Amino acid sequence: MNEKAEVEVYRYFPARDKIPGYDFFEVPFSEGIKVLDVVQHIYRNLDGTLGFDFCCRNSGCGLCGVTVNGDPALLCRRPAEKKMTIKPLQNFPVKKDLKIDRGRFKNQLSRLRLFLERREKPAEEPEKIDMAAFADFKEASRCIGCLNCTAACPAYAENSSHFKGPAVFVQLGRHFFDPRDEISRDLMALSEGVEHCWHCGACIEACPHDLRPQRIIEKIASIE
Repeated sequence: MNEKAEVEVYRYFPARDKIPGYDFFEVPFSEGIKVLDVVQHIYRNLDGTLGFDFCCRNSGCGLCGVTVNGDPALLCRRPAEKKMTIKPLQNFPVKKDLKIDRGRFKNQLSRLRLFLERREKPAEEPEKIDMAAFADFKEASRCIGCLNCTAACPAYAENSSHFKGPAVFVQLGRHFFDPRDEISRDLMALSEGVEHCWHCGACIEACPHDLRPQRIIEKIASIE
């Protein structure tokens, strides 16, 4: 017997639509398929106008973040269910359907000078690295920028001008915790609202790679 999944998909194209809506689809279902398989089936066989993002299919590019049954998820990682409502990530403007506008996040990162800054060249090359000092740097570097943590963040949802979101601080943390970086990033952290984190753990639960954005934020706040 052929199983089916019932899927409700958010539809909104700001250049055309006055208000968002939903379309309903029935698609083939089998155990083990991902939500990306469902969305691609809709796009290829039922509605080629559906807007969504993806690239690597291996939870490495961070582009396919959406909301599935109320939870932030990666299309390529989240197992499909027989009843699903798929929406774009919360807390971001919608470009089309499931595609969000990442422009603000990219602009925030460009202000933070996210590159290694040193006053002098290393004393010797290749430079000797104490790997124990890189533990926090390595954790922050696992972030793929999917923005699921920021989509789940109530502090960002309430006032994104005061608190710029967990994803920004994880990216900042890569340089904050890099022992080779020689500039002070304290004012950067303050300008992004590090003290306005609610410490609720929502970002930890939302991260598909089991990062702990809240811990990174708290460590940045304790150093500055």
